[in-house]
Amino acid sequence: MIARLRHIFLFCAILLALPALLGFYPVSVVSASSLCPPDSIPDDYDDDDRSDDDDDDAQSDLRSSTVTLEDGSDIHIPAGLPFLHRIPIELNGADWTDLSRRFLATDSDLFSIVNIGDSHLQADIATGHMRSILQSQRGNAGRGLISPHRIAGTNEAHDYHFTVDGRVTTSRLLRSPWQTDMGLTGVAFSPSRPDFSIYVDTKDEEGFRSLRLLHSGQITVKSIEWEGRKQDFDADYQDDCTDIFLPRPLPSLTLNIHVKGSACFFGIVLSNDCPGLYFHTIGNNGACYCSYSAIPHFAADLAILEPDLVILSLGTNEAFGKLSDDAFYAQIDELVSDIHAANPDAEILLTTPMECQHSTRTRRKGRRGRRTAVTYSVNSNCCRLRQVILRYGRDKSIPTFDWYAAAGGDGASSSWIEHQLMSTDRIHLTRTGYLVMGNMLAESLTSSLSR
Repeated sequence: MIARLRHIFLFCAILLALPALLGFYPVSVVSASSLCPPDSIPDDYDDDDRSDDDDDDAQSDLRSSTVTLEDGSDIHIPAGLPFLHRIPIELNGADWTDLSRRFLATDSDLFSIVNIGDSHLQADIATGHMRSILQSQRGNAGRGLISPHRIAGTNEAHDYHFTVDGRVTTSRLLRSPWQTDMGLTGVAFSPSRPDFSIYVDTKDEEGFRSLRLLHSGQITVKSIEWEGRKQDFDADYQDDCTDIFLPRPLPSLTLNIHVKGSACFFGIVLSNDCPGLYFHTIGNNGACYCSYSAIPHFAADLAILEPDLVILSLGTNEAFGKLSDDAFYAQIDELVSDIHAANPDAEILLTTPMECQHSTRTRRKGRRGRRTAVTYSVNSNCCRLRQVILRYGRDKSIPTFDWYAAAGGDGASSSWIEHQLMSTDRIHLTRTGYLVMGNMLAESLTSSLSR
């Protein structure tokens, strides 16, 4: 018996030592009370306040679908895709002479583009590619707007980290009722205690020289740290934002903040403090025209970004509803009119959604029990609502970019699926597809603004 126990003990000891012998080591878990550095376990929202479906918005329609991007992937944009068409921007009688002059003057001035949309934009794949292209041509004024999507429990772009320490209450555009004030970016968080910290990392060695913190309520920036060392800074406090100026560029930092009363935070604008071009992205899964119109003071808050050009890339989610042409026209007009009124110097560009497909699930009884069969068909509402967007542009002299036609028109979704440019949900695109999308819109923009 004793010999048998010795053998069992020796066997257990070998099992315990095996990971170390093979070079495997246990993963260390970061405390939820500590500030979350890059690549650690997220501590920026409280699991107790989230339902099981908050991680990936797994609901039944497009409003809950997300687009994600793997870091470090080298993607080749395929050439020779015959179904793609170079479509120019239709000005519809608008005069872009002054806009073009400002676009070409970025050697000594700033030019700001804001692209507003849905889940096609939230992951910032197409828009991030456009940012790279346009900033390589007109100068890099900075990363621009970053949004706390991850803090709010949803996907965000992969070229920055935006985290907080401690418990927060969060809101997302399509999750109603909102638990906090809602702001420009469509996501928001409110800290549970007056003193807390925000960590920002751009993954860019060149860093940033200043940042604009978008928030409501009264705050004080107590200190700024980088790699554990306090940094000098100047702060300019305003009603809806706080500007912070650094003596030298930093790739990351921790903001130690005191809140007087209550406050909500909506995003940060990162700047290089030099001439060039900004390309800001505001994207929210499931968003429609009416979603942004529902945000209090959305158009007025947009002025914080000082836009020269506002691009509205919406319509896909509306195509999965039962919206009439007249109702959709009215929703476009409400948002466009509000933006024009609050930003009179900004031009607006409307883009149409490309063809996509919707799924039908059928329960069938077979020999091994019931199973669900999924079939796909073209969502004809995309083409119908595309015509409404183009008609609105003609009626109101608002320029349009017909992405529906540029992507291949009728039947494009099948071609994109065949060439692995559209994802398996037949609504969103693959990463390569989004790079193609960003490349084609950037090309049309550059052509129209360089005349």
